[in-house]
Amino acid sequence: MNSLLGYERSLTGPEPGLTRDPTSGWLQHGGLTLQLVDTAGWKRLNAAAPTQSPTAIRGDTSAPAAAGSRDGDAAPAARRGVLADAALAQAKRALSAVHVAVLLLDAPRLLTIGQVCRLVTRLGSRGGGAAAQHAITRLELQLAGLALAQGKALVIGLNKADAVPGGPAAAEALREQVAELLEERFLQAGRLPVVALSGLQGLGAGQLLDAVADAYSKWNKRVSAYKLRASLAKHALRFYGAGGSASLLSRIKWASQLKPRPPTFVLLLRGGDEVDEGGQRFLANVLRQTCGLQGVPLRLYLRYNKRQQAQQRQQQRQRRSRGRGRR
Repeated sequence: MNSLLGYERSLTGPEPGLTRDPTSGWLQHGGLTLQLVDTAGWKRLNAAAPTQSPTAIRGDTSAPAAAGSRDGDAAPAARRGVLADAALAQAKRALSAVHVAVLLLDAPRLLTIGQVCRLVTRLGSRGGGAAAQHAITRLELQLAGLALAQGKALVIGLNKADAVPGGPAAAEALREQVAELLEERFLQAGRLPVVALSGLQGLGAGQLLDAVADAYSKWNKRVSAYKLRASLAKHALRFYGAGGSASLLSRIKWASQLKPRPPTFVLLLRGGDEVDEGGQRFLANVLRQTCGLQGVPLRLYLRYNKRQQAQQRQQQRQRRSRGRGRR
């Protein structure tokens, strides 16, 4: 947070647990007024190793981004539990109020020296997230899922990227693998933005704020009904005659965006056959591509024209009965 603001706002040091209460500061970036909220660290009470926390950024016309801090306390277990619970509750309240959440991960912790060479060779390849998968904790995945479940835009920051063994190539490989892993884990958001940075060196601060501003713009985006229907019609022509989930595009009779923050859409489908989970993901991905909403949570509601389906079945039965009568 101090690196983003350009002055010392949060107390820092080698000891974990220095941040107990959320702290905030204001800055200008790209024409936006941003409020940064630094939450207390999140941790498992029974864990010896600290984990990073989410940072939140909120603004007048802006996005919320927050940086994480570490938690670990030498106090007795009972007292530590009370303090951790209070810090957790405060951080959750801060998360509920922000627009964009930034989850900071410790980049060197995600790697072992033996993994670096494999990461570099996998740079730009798909399916290479296994190395990072073992290092991203369940709690960190839960935090990311919590932000997305609350409909917040989410940006991932890889802090201490300058300390990753192997130099910039290894840091870039790690960034790509984390992005792949999270894309597979959180299908409802598409590919989340992942930014490598160093708070100590001040590297990547501008890229992080750019990612936050871009995520906020998408999260706050409103698409006109005309543009939405025209885009879906083009996709339907592209997949004309295709089977499987692609055939759902021909069933769309009407589409509209209900609201932004997060982008929420409703589709009216012909017929009464309900769409399974895979089909819903396909339709959400089509909306994400056509509306430029990669990396932000998207909510989709489907409505079915069951009356039309009943009428069609009745007409089919009548035609069959007339055909038997002629015979």
